[in-house]
Amino acid sequence: MPPEEPKSPDAARAADLALAQACARGEPDALARFERELFGEVDAAHARFRNVSLTRDELRQAMRDRLFVARAGAPPRVASYQGRGDLRAWVRMAVTRYLVDVVRAESARPDRPAGDDQLADAATPSDDPELAFLKRQYRGEFRSAFAAALGTLDARDRNILRHRYLDGLEVNELAMIYDLHRVSMSRTLARIRDDLLAALRREMLRRLGAAGADLDSMMKLIASQLELSLSGLLRE
Repeated sequence: MPPEEPKSPDAARAADLALAQACARGEPDALARFERELFGEVDAAHARFRNVSLTRDELRQAMRDRLFVARAGAPPRVASYQGRGDLRAWVRMAVTRYLVDVVRAESARPDRPAGDDQLADAATPSDDPELAFLKRQYRGEFRSAFAAALGTLDARDRNILRHRYLDGLEVNELAMIYDLHRVSMSRTLARIRDDLLAALRREMLRRLGAAGADLDSMMKLIASQLELSLSGLLRE
């Protein structure tokens, strides 16, 4: 038997639309197929948003409710898919927007931990022997200096750092939260990191005086590896 011909884009969109419409009608087989084929996007989003409070199963249940349950006389949200674009991408955007809303709500809670100690731990990589030694040697000074350096940033900048490095949000997700273009958010992140490093250097110099060789080594390593070290430590 010859191999099955791949679907054309139009045919694929038609199949996606038929599946979405069947799910909007609540057909059990369609709902099961939708989850089987497309809820991998839900799991991937959960892995990406590392510090979100929902478990994977809770997120799956939230998306079932969000996509397939009618509300106040309106049809289920999945009925809004009109076949323009890939259904998988549509699901990816839907779950990302939901998680951005969750992160925004949790960030506004008065009992949310500040996370400054976690950011201080994340600011230096544990797998660099030289920097690990310097961090151990000056641990107290570093943590105090880092907290003081963070204190020089405004609340918005501190929250952007926490969203990026503690909540694990990508630049495009941050851009959605703060209503910025992706390029503008990238520039904002770069500016915040520069401001933080400059303030950290001033604070370390104030605490350690002019014993600058170790300080210069530490600051060069932090500056060169900040992005990787923050992400890497949080994965650990």
